[in-house]
Amino acid sequence: MPRNHHQRGRRPGRRPPAHFKGYSRKPDTRPQGFTPPGWRQVANVVLPFHGSAKRQFFNEVGDWVAVVAGLVGAVLGWSALGVIGAIGGLIAGVSLCGQAMEESRHIRR
Repeated sequence: MPRNHHQRGRRPGRRPPAHFKGYSRKPDTRPQGFTPPGWRQVANVVLPFHGSAKRQFFNEVGDWVAVVAGLVGAVLGWSALGVIGAIGGLIAGVSLCGQAMEESRHIRR
């Protein structure tokens, strides 16, 4: 007499079906981005632009941070090694700061 396979939930010799189990985390634990709670509203008042204009603004701010880091490196290099140190400090400051800001995604191209 054959068995009733419906009691087991699947036929023998077959893999169980892959069912979607839902979200792996609760909806209230979504990452909120770089802006902490409360500061998003302040940023919207101070910087009233969104999307690509906002990204372009922060990319320009990041570029200026890299330039200032290069100038600081040039001043430190000038004080240590003179003209050669100033050139090396400028190059090192701009390149290292720019690379660090792109890796940490403060500058997004």
